[in-house]
Amino acid sequence: MKRMSIFSLLVAAAFLPSWAFAGLLNQSDAQEAESESIDGKDVVVRVYQNCRQAPEEFEKVTIKIKGQLINFDFTDIDESAVVMVVGEDQTDAAVGKALGDYIYANSYKKGLHFSLPSSISTGGYLLTFTDALGNPISGATVEIWVEPTGGVRIFVGYRLLDEQGTLQIHSNISNVHQFHFIVGHPDYGIAKVNYIYFTGKQQITVFLPLVRTGTIADERSIRGVVVDSENNPISGALVSSSAVRTRAGIWAYSVHGWEYTVITDEQGRFWMYLPIGKDKEIIGELIPPRTKYKIRVEAPKELGLQPYVAYVPNDREVTIGMQSEGYFHTFVFEDGNSPITDPNTLKRIRISISESWEKPQIHLGFDEWKTGGMFPPGIYLARVSGVNGYPFERLRVTADSPEQLVFERPEGVPYYGQVVNEITGEPMQGVFVIAKTSHYSQRNLCLITPEQWDAMRALPLNPSADDPALVPLQAIYTFREVARTDQDGWFYMAAKPFHLIIAFAEDYLGIAYRISLLRPNENGIVEVPVIKLFPAARVKIEPLVNANIAAIKPQWLIDKDNNPAWVSELLAINDAEATSFTYGECISKNKYGTFCVPAGLNLRVQLRNVSDTQWHPIIIDQTINLQRGEVLDLGSYTFQPALKVFVRVVDSAGEPIEAVPIRKKVGEKYQYPTRSTDLNGMAQFYVLTYSSGEFVVEYYQDKNNLDALHLREAIAYEIAGPEDAGREFTLQLSDAMLYHLFK
Repeated sequence: MKRMSIFSLLVAAAFLPSWAFAGLLNQSDAQEAESESIDGKDVVVRVYQNCRQAPEEFEKVTIKIKGQLINFDFTDIDESAVVMVVGEDQTDAAVGKALGDYIYANSYKKGLHFSLPSSISTGGYLLTFTDALGNPISGATVEIWVEPTGGVRIFVGYRLLDEQGTLQIHSNISNVHQFHFIVGHPDYGIAKVNYIYFTGKQQITVFLPLVRTGTIADERSIRGVVVDSENNPISGALVSSSAVRTRAGIWAYSVHGWEYTVITDEQGRFWMYLPIGKDKEIIGELIPPRTKYKIRVEAPKELGLQPYVAYVPNDREVTIGMQSEGYFHTFVFEDGNSPITDPNTLKRIRISISESWEKPQIHLGFDEWKTGGMFPPGIYLARVSGVNGYPFERLRVTADSPEQLVFERPEGVPYYGQVVNEITGEPMQGVFVIAKTSHYSQRNLCLITPEQWDAMRALPLNPSADDPALVPLQAIYTFREVARTDQDGWFYMAAKPFHLIIAFAEDYLGIAYRISLLRPNENGIVEVPVIKLFPAARVKIEPLVNANIAAIKPQWLIDKDNNPAWVSELLAINDAEATSFTYGECISKNKYGTFCVPAGLNLRVQLRNVSDTQWHPIIIDQTINLQRGEVLDLGSYTFQPALKVFVRVVDSAGEPIEAVPIRKKVGEKYQYPTRSTDLNGMAQFYVLTYSSGEFVVEYYQDKNNLDALHLREAIAYEIAGPEDAGREFTLQLSDAMLYHLFK
């Protein structure tokens, strides 16, 4: 059975326009075109009169060329139209040669004009379209769209990919900001590619969420049919995904973290295999069986159906029913006692709708809610996105809810508490306390200068979060409320929804407190337990690495012994459920970074790559003990690569087992990420030289029930020097373990 008909996209080659098979103009053709006068000749122009509602529809008109100039001097179109000039439309051979593969598109306005190119470039951009595994897709049909202005997309035409799966886009592109493609092949399916930008990179690889039918990868695809409430198939629905979750609970993410999209055919059918990025080291080269894709389905807008969000398994075909039931609603957002009217703020408002607090959500952007529409009952959450964004009160919308839904800013919840000096036990005056919503990962409190601290110390007990003196703090954290402690160490603030309370002062370690664990008293006021601050010093260091490491996290290595008695209080902070230090903000590679360490303690410093375990942590073999406010420059240190080893998992008969989750345990701690065995039963890990530990497989019937079934099977490892790179360990699992893992 053929996979799909690819509806109107995959037309027979004989019916494609002739330019779909044309090669590039060679240099002699270009020179001949330049030498022939085109003054006074007709140029064919496309006019997209209704490009927002019908972006594929256009009419062709002719304009006389004046020298090399084309004047779009129309009198019968308005300024919502788009005009386009492309070489393949031309009926005059000389004009066609002069344009070559030139593309010009722009929103129409009175007096619009452009000059024809004086020469034709034979260079440009080379796109290679591959399947999800990186194999070129030859012979596919490509539908080309461009976006010249304001989010309007217009149709250009069709092309065929060559044997190498490549498509040439010439550098003669004028006023086109983005390209979009729909790629179809009867042996693969149909995929949509959004937002390809052409910059200085001349060769671009475009992954598609498709694999060839009948392959092993095809068996790991999700597949199904999209239907409406009357069980009619929906053609042209968009099915998108950016992440999968294996049965072992391992998340794997798409190449570049992008959202990839396929399109349903005339029978409403779709196939998708997500191109996996670096996470394939964790799950194996192929997506394991019994994996769930997190997908979003959108039907064509004219059908008036609600988006569908769900987790779809790759071990069976699914039917996705799109629902049209809903009620007409418009939206008003209030800030204070008046509606928000600022267009820039309104454009940043996003609405999510869910059936319950736990289920995946429908997400609405400005264009989807601005004029109202049919929306389902459920729990509605709206928020202003961005650095200074904020949420509104949740609404539970039912069939009886009014047509106009009004979202209000939540009232601030009162919080109060006391900050004391851990060493002396005395209350601390002037400590800053903020209601943090987010932070910038490579910024930390050490970056505030003494002069900036002086300006901040001049602020009152409850300053405005927008005070100019707090600009350095705003460069580190996002917050809307800020307070300072009084002479007895007490603070008070009325804060709207946020995540953490952070208390800090100059030359003290910042303490973060999770508010989710706090509950208001009978008066609706939240009392924060006493916050203890520890003195701090600063360390400067330059971590060097010749690799694409996103961020580096500094850590303290502190021994309970040979330190003051209060060290146990400090160590308990990071082990507590509610509190943590703020030292964990990351520093950048190949440049000096500064971070805080506890003062008055014997300790060592470690730097760790937060994105993976392919590199040895930098453990500085130097015990330091700094005074409060002291600064130590440790110089430069280079990350060294860890060793890659392999674990082969087999059953009782010695046969390899795929999709088994394995964790590495060093000492008393498990190290992440969990990895999954591939088709050959293999999983790879990075280990440190001269280290030991275990590779562990576990099954929990119920982690919250100590009497529930718990199976654990492991193999110990011990690594010597670099000679152990590539070493293989074999872990044989019992039949009981495999039964419970895969039942």
